[in-house]
Amino acid sequence: MELHYSDTTGEAMLRGTRDELVAVAEVIRSGAGSVRLDPVPDAAPYDRGLAILEVATVPEAQVTLFVTGAEDRYRITGEPRLLEVLASSIEEYGLEADPADTLDHLHVDYFPGHYYLSERSESMVVCAVS
Repeated sequence: MELHYSDTTGEAMLRGTRDELVAVAEVIRSGAGSVRLDPVPDAAPYDRGLAILEVATVPEAQVTLFVTGAEDRYRITGEPRLLEVLASSIEEYGLEADPADTLDHLHVDYFPGHYYLSERSESMVVCAVS
């Protein structure tokens, strides 16, 4: 599983097999834990690959996706019931995705009034690969 990140736009792309995406959803659902990510030799068109995805529970907080400074860590935080919404979206996509369809992906993007994402949340695209 890889996580590509653009320092310029703050957008991330999570790429994994269907099983890996379902496993990440379980970590998010648990509200605590981390996933070691594969090295990304060429992150283009993104700027770099990240090494670790971390999940932490923050009581009474909307879900926030972000990179901590110049570290190679991608953080997902939020209250448990809202982490569950994100986990369910990623799990459902992982179960139904067609890795052969290069256009198939899931967007996780904040918009004003979003019910589970914080306005501080960066965007993430989720893609299934073989």
